[in-house]
This record gives sequence, structure tokens and C-alpha cells, in this order.
Amino acid sequence: MQLDPNKRYLLSRPCGGFNDALVQLEKSRLYAVQYSRILILDMSRSGLHQQLDRYFTTREDFGCEIIHWRDDMAEALDAATSVKPHALRHRISSYTVKYNREIKTRCDKETGTPVLFDHGKDHSEHVLVYEQSGGGFASFQLLQRLTLQPDIAETILSRIEALDPGYDAVHIRHSDYKTNFAKFLSNLRSVLKNRRVLICSDSATAKDTAQKILHPSTTVLSVSDTPDMKGKPLHRSLGLDWDSVNTDMLTDLFALAASDSLFFSRLSKEHRTSVTVSGFSLLSDLLHHNRDVVKDLFSALETERVARVFDEKPENIPWLRRYHLLMVYLWNFEAKRKAALRNKQASPRRPKPENLPPKMR
Repeated sequence: MQLDPNKRYLLSRPCGGFNDALVQLEKSRLYAVQYSRILILDMSRSGLHQQLDRYFTTREDFGCEIIHWRDDMAEALDAATSVKPHALRHRISSYTVKYNREIKTRCDKETGTPVLFDHGKDHSEHVLVYEQSGGGFASFQLLQRLTLQPDIAETILSRIEALDPGYDAVHIRHSDYKTNFAKFLSNLRSVLKNRRVLICSDSATAKDTAQKILHPSTTVLSVSDTPDMKGKPLHRSLGLDWDSVNTDMLTDLFALAASDSLFFSRLSKEHRTSVTVSGFSLLSDLLHHNRDVVKDLFSALETERVARVFDEKPENIPWLRRYHLLMVYLWNFEAKRKAALRNKQASPRRPKPENLPPKMR
């Protein structure tokens, strides 16, 4: 690869879990569109640990030219003399980052320089470098400009089809962020009685415990294998089969979206900072309420087949179940309120890149 001296580039290296990585990619995409830059995307430092084009392809309305990272790009980027942050000049392929808790920013480990720039203005440098994490609703905006690769779409849809229609779903985050899942599942016992329930979690313990806590009449389902990481989040683990892990994660996401009723709770207080509900839970809820976006992501497959899985089916809800659902709404109000706010934020909005986290300090 050679850099065109008449074009400008943005090397974006999103970090964090799946939702965070999508938000950071959308931040970079918006900036590249606004200031006419070619987006070089390296997702290997995100929770995917692989490049985005393994799983998704960009739609025509993506808005900017995108180049997915390949190792042979390193030499050309290292040779660039006009780089921001300046401390990374001739070191783009080799620098490492460390999270600075005081300014809540990932910084170059060697110099302490934050690996970001002001997204609110144009910059003259030939190559901009950005490597951060941070969540929000913009992941949903990005997914509206992507479609799943045909083989990935086929694998995911086949697994969800095997569940058969008519199931509820529960998402439990219990690794770096933790949920009091035993209490949560106990509270759901009545509403999930005599139901088929899909359990999705980053915790093998939480999935194994569900069958013991839920009512004996509840049929527990799964579409993915969750390795026992002893509380360590999957996206920060090493040595895993990332193709398998990522396909499982995406299958969980879209299976949650296809459910009749979706349940998730706030995080445990002792494990909360500014994050009160898992970003993955909120993204799955957004997709659950926006099935057309999900169906567009599966556009590589037969339309009628996709519709059979993701079209909403009217359900005759008995009065007792209505009562139990109301009780869930009341005791789980904080999570429901957060999801409603996220849905409202994501609806028609097209945010400015400088307004997405992290903010320039």
C-alpha cells in the first residue's frame, strides 16, 4: 500500500467490547465523511480481535471510502511525516496504549500522549490516528449502514431458526461488569413460567445457573457456547478462537432481537461507574424494537426466510402474564428507563462526531 499525497487519511482503531467498538467506528466514519478523509479501519484492537470485513460489508450509503487494515499497510503509515498525534510519527505500527484513569483516555504508552484529536474541526495533517473506547447509541446508527457477510448471516439465521418461533430472552452481563443474576432470574420466575426462554450471557456460570433458578416448567434455550473465563470478559481474553466467539456473540445479539419479550437488568451497584446497564443489552433492545434494521442486516439471504424469523408475531397475552410483565416493569424500572432513553436518542438523530464519547479534554 502507498498513501496518496493528494488524499488525507484517518486511521481508526476502536477499542472495547462490541457496542463500544461500533460507537467508536461511527465516530470515525462521521468525521471522515465530514472532512473528506479515507477511513483506514483496524478492528484488531477491539473486542472483535479481527477485522470488520470478516463479518460485515459496508452499504452504498456508508459515506466514505474505507480500507480495512492489512499488515502490509504498516510500512506506508510509518513513513508518513505529517501525523497527528505528532508523537506517533514513524511509530504507527509499533506504538502501544495505556489507559489514563485521570483523563479517562487511552494514551501512547511511551510518551503519555492521548491517541485522539479534536473531532470538532478539520486538521491539516496527512494522517490522523485515533484509538479509544466509549459507548452509546451510535452503534445502532452504524449498523444501519452495514450488512452481514453471506456466510455469517447464514450461520446466524440457521441457529435462530433452530429455536423455532415463540420464545422469550434474557441477557445477563456478568464478567467485568456484574449483574445480580440470581435475584434477577428469581424475580423473572413467574413471568417465565411455562415459557421457552433463551439465555444469553458472557458468563458460563450465569447460563448454567438459570435452569436451577427458573421454574421447572420453563424450557431454557441457548444458541451459543460461552467458555468459562472465571469472570474475565471475553473481549479482553487471549488465545480464543475469535471467529467462533464473534459468531456466537452476533448470534446472541440477533437472537435476543428476535425474541417475543426481552429482559435485562441494571448492573450491580458495586460494579457500576457511569455505566448502569450493559451496552450490549441496550443495543439488543434497540434492535428488538427496530426489526427492519435487523432484516436489512440479513439482506444477503432470502427475504421471506428472514421475515419469518424477525417479523413480529401478535401474541394473545393472558391477563396473568400481563400482570407479571407489569411487575417486571416496576421492579426493573431503572433498566427499562435507560433502554427507553437510548431508544429515543437513537431514533432519528445523526450526531456530530465531536459529541460522541470520549470528549476531547
